[in-house]
Amino acid sequence: MCSIIASSRAAHGLGAVLLVGLLVFHAGAALYHQFIRSDWGLVDARLGRGRFMIGDTYSIVDMSVWGWARPLPFIFGADAWDRFANVKRLFDEISARPAAERAVALATKYSFKQEMDDAARRVMFPQNARLAAE
Repeated sequence: MCSIIASSRAAHGLGAVLLVGLLVFHAGAALYHQFIRSDWGLVDARLGRGRFMIGDTYSIVDMSVWGWARPLPFIFGADAWDRFANVKRLFDEISARPAAERAVALATKYSFKQEMDDAARRVMFPQNARLAAE
């Protein structure tokens, strides 16, 4: 009888540990989500003061914002563009450029690997092979 109680407590303890881990994960994800929402708010506010990130001059900074802005509706939901209207304005303006249209078209022209397997990990994180050998 005593071993059944001990085993039950251990299982309950494991469940509690898993629950706490899950709560910590969700709290961390929520905090990260809050940080990126704040960061995009700063970008949106900056774009509210000028046509581009650096005043009236189109630059590599704007190209970068354009690339990172694409998943905003996926990250923040359908109203993301309402929340970040200035980012949406820049995104639309750059998307209308011929070079941006060609860049977007590359996704249909080429087949890009989607899965993260060992081969992809070796290419993306070559330092891991060196660290494993040490």
